[in-house]
Amino acid sequence: MRLPVLERILCVERLRRQAALSGGFSVPVMLQWPVGPEESPFLVSNMKGRFLLGRRSREGDTRLAFFSCVTEEEEAAFRRFLEDLHRISVDGGWGNRCTSVRGAQAFMVGQGLEPKMLVVPYSMLREVGVDVSLEEAENLMLAQGCVAEVEGLRVITSTVLSSGSAVLSTAPALVGTCVRVDDRLGVLIRQANRSIVLVGDVLGE
Repeated sequence: MRLPVLERILCVERLRRQAALSGGFSVPVMLQWPVGPEESPFLVSNMKGRFLLGRRSREGDTRLAFFSCVTEEEEAAFRRFLEDLHRISVDGGWGNRCTSVRGAQAFMVGQGLEPKMLVVPYSMLREVGVDVSLEEAENLMLAQGCVAEVEGLRVITSTVLSSGSAVLSTAPALVGTCVRVDDRLGVLIRQANRSIVLVGDVLGE
């Protein structure tokens, strides 16, 4: 089974269920997570599995919500994340939408961040210098966490990206955190206007 994209581009935290006073286990709903003022803007998940702008509290944290999401459903969650990031980026006039991978790299470097991960559809692997079959790509993803490393970028594939599109991100520790508790997931994206760059028509619309 392939490791979901969100768990490759983000830091992963796995928390244990807490015992409930009435017996059994409690189901997490919200989580406070520490963030620095320089890490804004933030995107956080809500209970419906959508993503919205978060706020930093006076105490120095932001609130993210857990939503139901088994591991096999994370590709769909990644798709929803791309939809919401694109919409928020357009509404906010952010510059993290580019027409080429080179342009995305230049934008990210200009923001003081180092490009580290490149997510592409299988059909685009040859364009970025990787010539392997679909089966080989899947096996490489399982064995080493990426299909290949090209010019300092770890290249991974996603089934939800449209042909010719890509997603560029910086180091997972700077992008954000994916928190899993059993079949529930919570997501925090830091520096959302620069740590992840959308390339081309990722939504295929």
